[in-house]
Amino acid sequence: MPETLSAGVSVPDLTFETVTPFPTATATPLINFVTKDVASQPAVEISPTTDGESILYYAQSGDWLPAVANRFGVSVSEITSPKILPSTGYLDVGTLLIIPNRLDASIQYTPAVQVIPDSEVVFSATSAGFDIEQYVRDAGGYLSTYREYLGTTAWTVGYIEIERLAYENSINPRLLLALLDYEAGWVRGTPSSQFLIDYPMGQENYRNKGMFGQMTWAVNQLYVGYYGWRRG
Repeated sequence: MPETLSAGVSVPDLTFETVTPFPTATATPLINFVTKDVASQPAVEISPTTDGESILYYAQSGDWLPAVANRFGVSVSEITSPKILPSTGYLDVGTLLIIPNRLDASIQYTPAVQVIPDSEVVFSATSAGFDIEQYVRDAGGYLSTYREYLGTTAWTVGYIEIERLAYENSINPRLLLALLDYEAGWVRGTPSSQFLIDYPMGQENYRNKGMFGQMTWAVNQLYVGYYGWRRG
């Protein structure tokens, strides 16, 4: 959700430190992001305001006026700023936008806390040197011995499926492995039930049975959230 607040309340900056690359010699936790301690900082929330009161919103990476207007239920012409706003293209990060409050006060909005950096969602430089095969072998879990018959590549081993998903969808392979291990225990252990073997992401649909179909579905869900908010 957008990071907003009522007039007069400051917004704490959320910053992420450099992510330490994963070792390839031994199995370690899949994702270990190092972030600033935000537990003691007030969460930024959208709170109900009185009629006529505006919302102060600071532009985030990827924001552009039509998408912001759509998210807040206003027209582009109703959004003002101390800066001159571009009619097309992205907004500068941190640009203050003053937006009429049209939010539904009955809806509880989630805090605008970034769980992981953008670079750990997409296939970025942070994963360029990550050896998927070596990591999966060293982890020694169910995925290291798994293989599946795919129509395009016949019998395909697990780590190659992860590579294919990452390359074809430009998504971070470490995120895929983390999801697979968190949801079904495939990477560093063994699934606890036949259901988690057949449907490791819990999406019970026979068309998506098997690891590749399940992870394809998961990638689509991730990108609905990652790219969807940018479209408003």
